[in-house]
Amino acid sequence: MQQDRISEQNSIKYCFQEYNLPTSVPLSWGALNSNEEYLAAACGTNVHFLNRGDLSEIGERFCRHNAQILSMDICPNNGLVCTSGKDKRLCVYDFKKTQLLKMIYPHLHWIASVSWAPSGHLIASGSYDNTIKIIDWKAISQESKCLSGHTDYVTTLKWKEDGAILVSGSRDGTVRLWDVHKSEALQHPFLGYNPCNAGIGYRDVSDGHTHTVTAVTFQDDVVVSSSLDKTVRVWDIKSGGHVKVLTAHNGPVESLSFRMDGNVLASAGGIEKKILFWDVRMWQQLGYSLQHSVSVRNVSWSRSELKKIAVSDVNGHVFLIESVG
Repeated sequence: MQQDRISEQNSIKYCFQEYNLPTSVPLSWGALNSNEEYLAAACGTNVHFLNRGDLSEIGERFCRHNAQILSMDICPNNGLVCTSGKDKRLCVYDFKKTQLLKMIYPHLHWIASVSWAPSGHLIASGSYDNTIKIIDWKAISQESKCLSGHTDYVTTLKWKEDGAILVSGSRDGTVRLWDVHKSEALQHPFLGYNPCNAGIGYRDVSDGHTHTVTAVTFQDDVVVSSSLDKTVRVWDIKSGGHVKVLTAHNGPVESLSFRMDGNVLASAGGIEKKILFWDVRMWQQLGYSLQHSVSVRNVSWSRSELKKIAVSDVNGHVFLIESVG
């Protein structure tokens, strides 16, 4: 297997010099115009906007949180940035106009995950209060739909491309599908053994994750999830059953990202310090990987270039690798 090391020789590096403690840096790609892309990286209480060529900072930093940012997403439809964090605050920001458009407090606890609906009208937020809120961010009222069912905090969210279905993952070890219009679960959750509530939602370990779900994403009619249990699982939306369990990682899997053409999946193994790549057509591991010197926290594929991928590590460094595969 071809294994490349993430280093300053094969990538461009951006360092958050003000952060010397272990941290997580959420990443998301946005478009300046139809031909130019930028990378947003959230570290501490700030969002940094970086040039896709050399990772130099562009524009003003977004500094409207007073506690650590835990999640960030950029809407492909309208380019707006949404952030959330430990201050229980959800912010909608227009990077091009350097303007804060909305600050919302939809939860009573930390907001661990946010995701834009494809239309750009709705935002889903997942919290340490175990609930998901569906927010019309333009509405004058602060009221929102509440989706309840998880028994521990909601770690990750992702909308299906049609905007009708939302998938969520939680520390309770389950992956759930939601009909957003009806504000209800579509079916029984994709269950595993719940380490925090052993009597709730127990099935055979082969049925689902055995630890916290760290990332979820859609690809056509399948959901892909990763977990601290060292696996990546592929689920069929219609049947709720497994398509495949990917077991090549030797440690917790922290992040997932599809290549822009949908044919390759990247999975980041945190303390394993490695990124693996998977052929989506056969759900088989490809013959190359990326090895890092410290724990990898986030991986995010460019929305416009097949071979460009961004990686953030536990030390608050962001790397841009331009020749993946």
